[in-house]
Amino acid sequence: MRVRDLVPVALLGALVAFVAAMARSAPSAARTESRVELRTGADSDTTSRAAAWQTIADEGAGTYLLAMLAEDSMIVRWPDGFVEPIRVFIEPAVEITGWRQRRLSDAQQAFRTWERVVPPRFTFVGSAGEADVTVRWTDRFPEARQVGVTRLVFDEDGRIHRAEITLAVHSALGVGITDSVAAITALHETGHALGLHHSPTPGDLMAARYDGVAQGLSKADQATARLWYRLPIGSLRAPTTRSQR
Repeated sequence: MRVRDLVPVALLGALVAFVAAMARSAPSAARTESRVELRTGADSDTTSRAAAWQTIADEGAGTYLLAMLAEDSMIVRWPDGFVEPIRVFIEPAVEITGWRQRRLSDAQQAFRTWERVVPPRFTFVGSAGEADVTVRWTDRFPEARQVGVTRLVFDEDGRIHRAEITLAVHSALGVGITDSVAAITALHETGHALGLHHSPTPGDLMAARYDGVAQGLSKADQATARLWYRLPIGSLRAPTTRSQR
């Protein structure tokens, strides 16, 4: 299992973090897909990678996709061809002091916002046992700058099978997370649940440091997500070339 922690995020000058942890393990059960993908060997993989890089060259302007691939050349996302929408369970946290019912609608809206951009569709279910994605809250994280964690479980080919989002109600110092910051945190972490990394550009929702400017998905967020879901799942590591003498 590999866990990767992404860069913390400063929220409204308080240095509160969005942190996404991605875990790789063999999933216990995979969703049924309507499409079967055939592999025809190394030549086919090389051709697919070359085509993907050409697409990036042609359409990558206005995205931060190259920055994402510089961090990890693996395209990790939900696979194409699900017969049914991805199932999401959002667990209330009425036992946590300061948690508000509004947090449920904020989390639902985060999925609906991304749903307008990328192919996956979502449906909300009544229990964690039947969900592909779970959203839960915790009172606070021990690290001062952390308010959200997203954990992905994906296979060796980069297909996401499960996502777990945890959101804080308070900062590590016990200060309540405001409604506006909570909504932005949910939207940001849902982006990670879709497989997106951080943007290097301030003002993007997926930027590693948030200064209060972004109130929703930027044009770069949307363009990057759309292109991410058009590229083939798996490694895009460019094949090495040999110099000829």
